[in-house]
Amino acid sequence: MTEQTHGGSPLTNALERLFAEAGRRDEALLQAVAAYEEAEGARQRMGELEEENRRLKELLVKARSTAAARASESMSTRLRDALRE
Repeated sequence: MTEQTHGGSPLTNALERLFAEAGRRDEALLQAVAAYEEAEGARQRMGELEEENRRLKELLVKARSTAAARASESMSTRLRDALRE
């Protein structure tokens, strides 16, 4: 049996040690663990991206409301100037 490392995660390392002690390997189990860890990383990244998306949406709402307020202020000034004439 050849010794090979599939990753540096604690779970993978523990499985590698157990396989070495047992004198056999289960590649399917190692692949399943690697797929699980990859999916977990993707879920974590997805959560980070969703949080950033929420933050950017809030920032956009604030920017739009500020722009709308500025536009309405300038429109009010123009209206007042026109009424004064």
